[in-house]
Amino acid sequence: MFGTLWLAQHVPYAMPAIAAAGAAYFLYLGGGHLLRPRSSLPESAGLEGDALGLFLRGAWVNFSNPKTIPWMLVIIQAANVPSDRFAWSTTGVFLLCTLGSEVSVMSFYALVGDRLRLRLMDAATIRWVDRVTGVLWTALGLMMAWRVWQLLEGSH
Repeated sequence: MFGTLWLAQHVPYAMPAIAAAGAAYFLYLGGGHLLRPRSSLPESAGLEGDALGLFLRGAWVNFSNPKTIPWMLVIIQAANVPSDRFAWSTTGVFLLCTLGSEVSVMSFYALVGDRLRLRLMDAATIRWVDRVTGVLWTALGLMMAWRVWQLLEGSH
């Protein structure tokens, strides 16, 4: 939290540059899914098995994802909880929003993915899912790029 405040005060174009890099990455992901959809799933697909395995996979995906820590910081900042000193409200928001909801969401994705995997055996369905994912990544990239444009227009 203090790092983003320092960047905003001392390096004014750092935040738009980070946002532009994020938009470019989302557009890259979207283009990859649209132009080169997969025809098969990775070999590791389907190894989770039971409910505990799916939960642990969801937790692992959540905390190994590089977007997790910035997302946690955004949640804490949006909640306007004290960040300059220890406060139980900060800790509570952190635990509820991140450990609770994020792990639950990622575990739900793992569960849905495991259940859908039986239907994802043919190449046409896998390509269709990749194309839909590509459209979503591209839409997110375009929205981020539009926001970067607005940030740069407002800084003149």
